[in-house]
Amino acid sequence: MSKILVAAAVSGNFTLYPGFLEPFRNVEAIVDRGLILEVVIRCDATATGILSFSKPERLYCSSKNRCYRELAPAMADTCR
Repeated sequence: MSKILVAAAVSGNFTLYPGFLEPFRNVEAIVDRGLILEVVIRCDATATGILSFSKPERLYCSSKNRCYRELAPAMADTCR
């Protein structure tokens, strides 16, 4: 999934819905907001969360404002 986010970092404005095409993925939507990508993730069957990816810094930041170099720890921190 992080390959999609890296590819998105060099593209123009867009919204992707990988969760629509593959319903069992953890990433439901990616929204380009310029220098930031908003990533809507599925935490469990009933909960979702939003984290961000900074294009210039290449950091994933959880909803708790803690940033990571990898997507998985940011997802875990957001879903806690």
